[in-house]
Amino acid sequence: MSWLERIAAVALTAFLVYSIDHHGYARAASEYQLKITNSELQAEKALGIAKSQEADRRSAQQRTILNLTEQLITANQTIDEQTAQLKTRAKNVSTTYRPAPAADLTPVPGWIVTNGWVCDYNRAAG
Repeated sequence: MSWLERIAAVALTAFLVYSIDHHGYARAASEYQLKITNSELQAEKALGIAKSQEADRRSAQQRTILNLTEQLITANQTIDEQTAQLKTRAKNVSTTYRPAPAADLTPVPGWIVTNGWVCDYNRAAG
């Protein structure tokens, strides 16, 4: 083998190695770009799902707030009605009593223990 043939063989080998290496680099670059694109698509999809879940959660919270507000308004109306009824009934309640038929009127004590109360207490206490 002459030196010219050796140079040609080395050049041919270098060219083949370069082309195989270049092809491998191009293939790796395209695979890398494909992976990047796929990961970006997955990230966008995950972000879309997260935004959708956040919107659903907020909507559920808003519905809950509206329901609780309606319940509060209804409860306040009921309390106002019952307070008005108690005020009208309280006008008909006497604040004095006659301990005996011939005795003068005496103010009602702040707290009275009656037989009915004692029976209820005994039943509750067991």
